[in-house]
Amino acid sequence: MKTKCSGLLAPNIEAVWRERSDSFLEFAASWLPLGEYTATRRQLEQAIAGRKLLRDFDPWLEGRGNVPKSSLDGARESILLPPRQPASDLVRRYRVADGEQLDAVGLVKRAGGEPDQFVPVVNVALASWLSRASQVTRTELDALRTACRDAGVSRVARTDLPCVSPFFFDGSVLLPSRWRSVFEEQGLQGDPEAWGRQPMIGYGAS
Repeated sequence: MKTKCSGLLAPNIEAVWRERSDSFLEFAASWLPLGEYTATRRQLEQAIAGRKLLRDFDPWLEGRGNVPKSSLDGARESILLPPRQPASDLVRRYRVADGEQLDAVGLVKRAGGEPDQFVPVVNVALASWLSRASQVTRTELDALRTACRDAGVSRVARTDLPCVSPFFFDGSVLLPSRWRSVFEEQGLQGDPEAWGRQPMIGYGAS
């Protein structure tokens, strides 16, 4: 994974990467002689819950110092290069937003599969609108799909999900305020305003 994402990584992050990855998951088990099922199950659940409530987590020993925290949890240190330094093709491939920071675990989750498996939040937020638009403005939505395909807008592969099936591109293109950032983040060519306002697709969700 580190080799695959090397163009995104800050130098000298090996110790932080190893410690954060090794301490991410904890497995707990509890067992009792099998007596009356309901009572035994309740005792086991209480034992596991007690472990969670104890919260005696070991402190991290490795740190980079004076670097941003992960945008995902605000606790783990980012392992990314400073803004504007990471390889632009990897930034686009793994959809690292402008100013976004990722720790070791966050980067593994982001880069662990294919980039187009991730559903943008905006597609989820506009799912109801898109479902309706696919029924009442089918021609316009078809034109937008064609324009997205021609421009190279990021696709979303999860067409098995209801929130994706009406529109399998990054739904940010439906918001005029996001056109410019979509073009910049995805490295698309052309004028985003002219692209968004061309006949048949110059409309957005409201």
